[in-house]
Amino acid sequence: MSQRKIISLGSSFAVTLPKTWVKYNNLTNGSLLTYDIQKDQTLIYRPDKDNLVENELTLLITEKNMDDVKRGIIAGFLNGNKIIRLNSQTYLTSEQQKIIREIAGRFYMMIVKADSRGITLQTILDEENTSIITIIERIHILTMAMCNDILTCITEPNVEQIRGIINLEEDIDQMKFLLSRLIRMSVINPFLAAQQSLDSLDCIDYQILVHRIERIGDHLTNISKNLLEMYEREKKVPDSILSVFLDTANKAFNNYDDAVKSFLDKDLTDTDGIIRSEQEIVSLFHAITPLPDHISHEDVSNVVNLIQIRESIRKISHYSADIAEVTIDQVFKKS
Repeated sequence: MSQRKIISLGSSFAVTLPKTWVKYNNLTNGSLLTYDIQKDQTLIYRPDKDNLVENELTLLITEKNMDDVKRGIIAGFLNGNKIIRLNSQTYLTSEQQKIIREIAGRFYMMIVKADSRGITLQTILDEENTSIITIIERIHILTMAMCNDILTCITEPNVEQIRGIINLEEDIDQMKFLLSRLIRMSVINPFLAAQQSLDSLDCIDYQILVHRIERIGDHLTNISKNLLEMYEREKKVPDSILSVFLDTANKAFNNYDDAVKSFLDKDLTDTDGIIRSEQEIVSLFHAITPLPDHISHEDVSNVVNLIQIRESIRKISHYSADIAEVTIDQVFKKS
């Protein structure tokens, strides 16, 4: 670790900057620096926006690697690249251009340059004015809307409503990628982390939270798809087990709601109950296990759908307990 002496300049003090750092950041005499004082009184300096060098990524496109290109664009987005250049060895086909435009729309990018041999994408996000907490609240509202609609559709089958629930998956994925980008950039950019009021431990906890919400969203979609398959066959949850499915789904969804709210509020009031409730849900399902004993043996497809719904409800309860445990870690860290 290098050290620098403080120099007295009349009524002010100064510290010299390393030449390599000045050159790397394209700074000259008179360039502006922005600074932020951390909670531990550490100073963080960085170049002013006008002096920042754009973080760029270049990807080579061939006829057979479009899946690799899509994954490369996602990786570039998550790692904070402002500019992503896509260059073709020959020329871009109409199908390749369509794929690039679709993924650019999903990841908050605009096309700033395009010709027959390449496309340049630029992110239109302003990370410094995008709140991680606000995005988490929005993704939570969406997933809770899915929960409430699923409960309604279990008792009142509605094919169109179920399809609407499934369509929300893409919106949730889009916000998940945005959250992952903000969190990853906060890890490597202390200035951005300070603006988000996060430290390194917070970044870990928030990444766990986002992952659990994403998995819960996946299981809500899985429940919806299985209900849709049943309703399209003109089947439904049998009356003999309907109350168990409703009770467990309602309990799991409420646990999820309480877990996220507890995390955001840093409140431990409900965490123990959420964690204990996971075992209660398992016990409720034990009452109807094995499922074939409660359903006509001729309807094998129905049994498969109900087993998958049951397992998704259990997973939602499990991930809710995970969020409650992370909340405990957060609160004790803050204290």
